[in-house]
Amino acid sequence: MYSHEAISEAKKSETDGKYRRISPSMRDGVASRIATSQQIFEQTWNVFISILREDILSDGDAVVVSEADLDEIYGEPQSIRSIAQGAANRVKERSLDPHEMRTLRVALMRQLLINASLQACLNRQRRDVAIFDQNECRPSRCDSAPLRMELGLHCQETEFLRAKVVNGLRGLVQVLERVLDQLPNDDSLECAVHDALQGLWDAIWSDEDVDLIAMQLLYADSMYAALPQALGEASSLLSRQGIDPAGLETCLRPYTWLYGDRDGRPHDTDAHTERLIVALEKGVRANYQRDLAEIAEGHPASDIFRKLADRLDTTHPEAVTSSSQLLAELEVSGLCADERVRALMLRIGVFGFHYLKIEFRQNAAMFTEVVDSIIPPGLIAGTLGPGRPSRYAQLSTAERVELLSQLHGRKGQHQDMPEELWRRFWDANGQAFHDKAAHYQGRDYIDIYNVDREHIRVLNALNTLNTLKLLKRYSDRITIHGIAEAGSIDEPLALLFLLAAAGHRNGVDIALQPEDLAGAEAMLQQIEDLYANPVYREHLELRGRRQFITFGPSDTGKQGGKAMHIANMQIAKRHRAIAGRFGIEVVPSIVIGYEHARSNGPIAENLERFDAFTGRDVRYMLSGILEMRSHLLTPVMAHQCLRDLLLASAMRRSPFGIAKPSRGAGPDDVSRVDWIAIVRLYKQRFFEHPVLPALLRGIARFDIVRANSKSTRPPSRAFDLQDLESRPDAIRAIPWTRALMLSGVRHELIGAGLLAVRDVGELQDLYRADATFRGYVKNIAYAAARTRIELAWRTLTGSLPEWREVVALANSLRSSDMEDPRQLLASIHVEYVQAKRFVYKAQYGLEAARPEDLTAEQLLSAWPVLAEEVAWKEREIDRYIPLLVATKREAQNFTKAAIQEIYSGFVLSANTDLYFYAADEPDAPRQESKARQPEHGDHPRHHSLRAAV
Repeated sequence: MYSHEAISEAKKSETDGKYRRISPSMRDGVASRIATSQQIFEQTWNVFISILREDILSDGDAVVVSEADLDEIYGEPQSIRSIAQGAANRVKERSLDPHEMRTLRVALMRQLLINASLQACLNRQRRDVAIFDQNECRPSRCDSAPLRMELGLHCQETEFLRAKVVNGLRGLVQVLERVLDQLPNDDSLECAVHDALQGLWDAIWSDEDVDLIAMQLLYADSMYAALPQALGEASSLLSRQGIDPAGLETCLRPYTWLYGDRDGRPHDTDAHTERLIVALEKGVRANYQRDLAEIAEGHPASDIFRKLADRLDTTHPEAVTSSSQLLAELEVSGLCADERVRALMLRIGVFGFHYLKIEFRQNAAMFTEVVDSIIPPGLIAGTLGPGRPSRYAQLSTAERVELLSQLHGRKGQHQDMPEELWRRFWDANGQAFHDKAAHYQGRDYIDIYNVDREHIRVLNALNTLNTLKLLKRYSDRITIHGIAEAGSIDEPLALLFLLAAAGHRNGVDIALQPEDLAGAEAMLQQIEDLYANPVYREHLELRGRRQFITFGPSDTGKQGGKAMHIANMQIAKRHRAIAGRFGIEVVPSIVIGYEHARSNGPIAENLERFDAFTGRDVRYMLSGILEMRSHLLTPVMAHQCLRDLLLASAMRRSPFGIAKPSRGAGPDDVSRVDWIAIVRLYKQRFFEHPVLPALLRGIARFDIVRANSKSTRPPSRAFDLQDLESRPDAIRAIPWTRALMLSGVRHELIGAGLLAVRDVGELQDLYRADATFRGYVKNIAYAAARTRIELAWRTLTGSLPEWREVVALANSLRSSDMEDPRQLLASIHVEYVQAKRFVYKAQYGLEAARPEDLTAEQLLSAWPVLAEEVAWKEREIDRYIPLLVATKREAQNFTKAAIQEIYSGFVLSANTDLYFYAADEPDAPRQESKARQPEHGDHPRHHSLRAAV
């Protein structure tokens, strides 16, 4: 693992009791980034070993820890593998002994320290920025005002780490940031590192769960604290480039989906949302009070600030009731020249009293169901004429549009029909509903769903109307409602109808969110009819002629692979062109996430590829706690993230360089790559294949990620599944992606093999000329480099077959009706090899002699720092492979706690790497791969040259 010299140095450092300083030569330079992280990690790990020794001895454990025990504690894979090998001897024993649980948690601690070391070094790298010469970039295609961005901070997706662990990690990264900037003779850092490690180790042993509201406030506070300094640095950098930063202070606004995303989440209620609203307002008022109190200290006009702080208490008889009132009182005070007052006013302008706006989202099928419940059959015939189906749900799209348009009404017409229909429905069903609700009191929604669908239909209707009334009560902070799985233009009209029924006519903007290929194509084909519809056009006129369209949710990658995200980038441009003909501004809402099935990577690159810089507005959602952690974990990270966003907004491009003008499209801006064809191949060979359920039963680790019927998305899918794997379309995307990742499969690369057969010269030309295509190559190279197909085979059959057998099994899948999961896994294996072949051809301009033998290092040669990080992480994952196989074959021998530790440690190192988010190195593409020397002595790096089959 390490050279003898490195271990000797680590031991000496511990013996001396000093945290060794990082030499300036190690801090800077591309080649040394990972080496610096590894040096930081080794020293931090060494301090942790001393903590672990004390911990073990204080527990009276029989294990003795000394300097010579470094490998025995963790260093060699066998020390953790012994747990897996010993599982068979504990058939009747339901729990691991304390030493074994400690070993698993030491393994998790190791992954956390690696992550912290990498993050601290990456933060330092991003600290000092230089804007590329403005003249080297393509000119802006729109006005010079900054791009207005709503930044989504969404803390809902499953976090495999406990909240205390995340806070402990935050504290450690902050200390390591100081270590990298350490001053001579600053010995206080040694104690700070020790204390941070002790805090993180203690947090790992805590049993507390994630508090979503507390985590949401943590990241909102990060943005709050960082904003003034980030704006100041961005403005200074822009001014030096001769770019006017005017308007930058108003271009950023935050929002969240937390407790607003109701898509398949029946347990998230209006009560949850109101608790969040109250907590957010209380939190931001408290921040303003604290800032005012700090300004008052020693200020000549301290009484003004103290009185204002007192009036921010909502119980005060003269309480400040709005953020505009607070701003006005600060402005009339005549004290705005004070820098601290200006910083506070900036924050008030951005965060108001809501802190974060809340976007609501519900499944399109829910709106269809509720409208079907409310509209009586007789009204359909009376409105549309005889010969039509009697139920709304049975009507065609055109019939639904006609019916809803007439019932909704427009200005100057009869408009009370939606509210009247709701009253009639509730008069007819209310008493029976209350009687059944009393009968079912104390029973879970899903339990009732499985025995009384009619009651659930009425409950869904009531909940939907009550939620839309909630939107009206909080109309200052809830301004958008998304439609998940949108695929037909009757769905936004159904939402308008229900908003009118709730007394909130045209009260919110509507965000269309197609998630799969069928929905995206259907919406694109129908969108002109939607814009031409008089009811919807009136809605857009009242709401500022803006249409929000959401791209990039995790289901997109689940159902279409990486190519679907690229296809959406093309679709976004077509939407913008169509809307422009109607005088409508398309506002793309781009969802990114740490899970690799999402559209992820550097923010400015995503904005560029979704054509966001050509418009006036964009919404950018950092979706999930993991995504928050990757951008806003520490104050330094929050500052850097906001600074870079503000620079990109002002310059309407990446501030740190941009790809050469793309020649990847033809004269009509039509891509030379048929991304839709790749998506169709993904669906044909994987997602919609009839053998997929059998393969999921064999390899997908839904047991580890704890996925069950609650992990589905009704009403378009089912809560009453007995066999989760039988309905791949019903499984939520995050558990889906992780369950496959735990088996070694990176499904997002499937379909890329279609490009492997194209001409070498054509692929290399696309790679050089088209930034979007190059981004796809990077995604596929990364997915292939992180695929562990041998783990998938070991999970399914126990061993990896010979390549000839793999090809034979894959070929038999196409001509056989047998449901043999080995055949589908073999087909995925072949797809994986073809993906590697495609990457190699695009980068090198050569055909690989044996693509099955291509290594991770060769695939990632254009991104050397990312390649180094991947190699490091993959060496760590080696230790988890026997455990993962054992949990599949001897599951009864592992407690839930043990499986949680295995899951947490593996996912931490297997998920998206930090340097995947870093801007591409400017020297890509490369023509040849030079073998790099091992970082530590002369020992080989196991995965730098790992053949991936």
